[in-house]
Amino acid sequence: MSPVSAFPVSGPLLEAYTELRLPDGTAVERLADDPHGTVGWTVHPCACSVCLAATWAGQPASRYELRAIGEDGPSKTMVHVQYAAVVPLPGCDEILETRPVLATSTATAAHLRRQLRQAFPGVRFRVRHGRGAQRAQFTVRWTGGPSRTEVSVVAAPLLADYTEGRRRPAPITVSRFGTARQGVPVVTTLNLQRI
Repeated sequence: MSPVSAFPVSGPLLEAYTELRLPDGTAVERLADDPHGTVGWTVHPCACSVCLAATWAGQPASRYELRAIGEDGPSKTMVHVQYAAVVPLPGCDEILETRPVLATSTATAAHLRRQLRQAFPGVRFRVRHGRGAQRAQFTVRWTGGPSRTEVSVVAAPLLADYTEGRRRPAPITVSRFGTARQGVPVVTTLNLQRI
C-alpha cells in the first residue's frame, strides 16, 4: 500500500506534504553517519508505535522506516527517520541522461526564499547555504508563522520531485538583474529551524 493513499489528510499543505513523500520501496542514501555501515537503504512508512498512533489519529505519515539493501543474515532496519535525512538514489535512466546544468547554491537559496515568501506572506525567512564542501547543505530559519511541516512542503522539491517519475529535483529558474537562469538545484540537507 502506498504511503500517499494509506493515511487520511486534512488541508492542502498536509495533503501536498504526503504527496511529496518517497514511494514505498524507493532506494535511498542516508545523509548522516551510518552506525550500521550500510550503504543502501529502501524507505517504507514508519511502523514505530509513535507513528502508528499518529496515523490512527488521522495524521499524515511524516517519518520513514529504512531497511538495508542486499544484506545477508537478519535485515537491518532503522525507524522514525525524518524525510530530510535521506536522498533518493537516481535510477538507471537518470544516470544515463546527459549531465544537467546545475544551479549555484546562491541561486538555489534565492529560489527557496522566494518560494517561502510567496507561500507565507508576512513571514521573514533566512535561507543560508554552507561553505566549501558543505555548499549543498541549507538552513532555513524563521520566527512564528508556519510549522516545520508546512515549510517542508515548500522546501522538499529541492531534494526530489516525483511529479514526472524522476528522483532528481526539477530545474529551477532564478532571475537576477533581468536575466533568467535555469539549473538543477543540488541540495543534500535541509535544516529547518523555527525560532
